[in-house]
Amino acid sequence: TDIFAVEAVHLGCLYKIIIGHNGLGSGNGWFLDKVVIKDPVTDLDCTFLCHRWLDQGQDDGNITRELPVTDASTFPGRQELELKREKMVRAAEKWKFQKGITLQFYNMLTHGFICLYPDSRLDALGGKKNKYGIFCVYVCI
Repeated sequence: TDIFAVEAVHLGCLYKIIIGHNGLGSGNGWFLDKVVIKDPVTDLDCTFLCHRWLDQGQDDGNITRELPVTDASTFPGRQELELKREKMVRAAEKWKFQKGITLQFYNMLTHGFICLYPDSRLDALGGKKNKYGIFCVYVCI
């Protein structure tokens, strides 16, 4: 692992980087796993995945690569927004997992209810009155 400190003006939100070398000197090629840029202003990390060689004698022979930022760090605050969204979804779906709730799964393709029989058979054409098409939720604490 090589770590470089580069002093520069604040560049804002990064979407891609271009990285490479001049190809001069023996043994100049290198395998690049990823680039992580730590922004001290926003306290965010931007990750750019590569997992390829920058070597004229390896892979596709390129010594320069353009790398897009990974999804997790595309926009400032995205991770925080994703966590908030997950919490909201869990709260909205929480009722399904309370003790005593009965669920039925409707198959929109067959217009029947999915039935799971004790012998592990599955019937996607089950009727609404079929007792094996009703799933009781048991909560174990």
